[in-house]
Amino acid sequence: LPLILGPKIEVTNIQNGDVVEGTTVNIRGTVLRSQQFFVNGIATAFSVNGLFETIVPIYPGNNILTLTALDRFNRPEKITLTIGTK
Repeated sequence: LPLILGPKIEVTNIQNGDVVEGTTVNIRGTVLRSQQFFVNGIATAFSVNGLFETIVPIYPGNNILTLTALDRFNRPEKITLTIGTK
C-alpha cells in the first residue's frame, strides 16, 4: 500500500504564514516514500528514516518556499509555504 500512496512531506518546525526574524530560516521535517527531495529547486539530503533539515536564505517581506518530493516513479508531492520576516 505505501507504494500506491506516493511521496509525502511533513514540515515539523514552521507553518505556512509564520513570521521569523533574521536572514535565514531553518526547515526541518520528514519526507516519506521519496527518492529525491528539493527545497526551492535545490536537491536536499534526507536520512534513511526520511529526516531532513536545511537552512534557506530569506529576504524582507514574504518569502515563498517550495518543497518537492519525487518517488521512484517520479510522482511529485509539493508543499508551498509563505514565510514572512519581522
